[in-house]
Amino acid sequence: MAESVIANQSGMSQFGLGADAFSEHLKEQLAGAGVPEVSFTPGSNIFGEGDGGDSAFFLISGKIKVSKKAKDGAEKILSHIESGSLFGEMALFDEPTRSATCQAVDSCSCYQFSRAQLADLIGKSPEVAFGLLGILSNRLRLSGKTIAQMEQIQEVNSKIILGQEAERKRLAREIHEGPCNQFADWLMRIQIVEKILEKDPSKAPAELNDLRDSINKGLNKLKDMVETLNPKDVQELGLEEVIRKYIKRVEKDFPFNVVFNCEHIDASQIDFVRQNTVFCLVQEAFNGISRQPTAKTVEIAIARGTGALMLKIADDGEGYDLDKMKDGYYKQEVIGFTSMKERVGLLDGNMKMLSKIGVGTMLEFEIPL
Repeated sequence: MAESVIANQSGMSQFGLGADAFSEHLKEQLAGAGVPEVSFTPGSNIFGEGDGGDSAFFLISGKIKVSKKAKDGAEKILSHIESGSLFGEMALFDEPTRSATCQAVDSCSCYQFSRAQLADLIGKSPEVAFGLLGILSNRLRLSGKTIAQMEQIQEVNSKIILGQEAERKRLAREIHEGPCNQFADWLMRIQIVEKILEKDPSKAPAELNDLRDSINKGLNKLKDMVETLNPKDVQELGLEEVIRKYIKRVEKDFPFNVVFNCEHIDASQIDFVRQNTVFCLVQEAFNGISRQPTAKTVEIAIARGTGALMLKIADDGEGYDLDKMKDGYYKQEVIGFTSMKERVGLLDGNMKMLSKIGVGTMLEFEIPL
């Protein structure tokens, strides 16, 4: 707390006086030394941020607001000081200007004393020095905690920036490998239809029907990508319901029998980011399974484990040779698996992949809660 340390804090007893006892002792010493008492009306500043200062205050009665100005000029309230508290004491040591504003909330009465007056008090009563040391050491502990919290915030911000960059790269990769390639394929097939119309018009309808089906599937994938960017359904319907809705659409476009098991999960206990991540993983998994024409059954299971959200997706498709995958095979599929691993990694989660040719593939995800 800038410019203010409340005397009523733990840590004083090690110097021989409890917190309340020290506050009362200091008050008696200030009164006995004839330190002047000053009064402030509600709303008046005792001192302002940036003001010069060479004295400290002991609040006899009333309440004080401590604040600083933010960069945009707005007031940021740091704390409130109650009676029996010492504040502004750093001016007695090494702060040439006040680091915060102290304003009377209601009618306040304070003792105001200088460094010389404090020295006299310490000479008469060494307990005052020990009490002040307790206050300052407590202030250092609070500052240490604040610094640690700021470091944590900085670490979180760094993760957010890295996550945004990873998401940007993932999206660019998906657009290049998805819509861009599909549009190129459609243009080529349109050219083929044009040639068929020139040579044998009777074959054109069949080719156009295939092209129409391909475009419809491509549009559905594009819709999935848009939903990933603006997942309002997850917010409105909840994770379980939005997955069931998505499965119905998948079963219309592909010959899959999808088995979905979801333990009752209280969505209010799982934040939106994690729910949306699970939905995106399901979408990406289906994108990969759709490239395996032999897949007939897909199983999805969601459960809440100890401190984590568990997701399993299995299919009975062609499967993959994982050793070949490491050597550079299945480039298109690797892009999807990499995307899923990156996405779950942003939440410090884990992804495990099991696959065997002729058997199928199983993906396991663990997302910490």
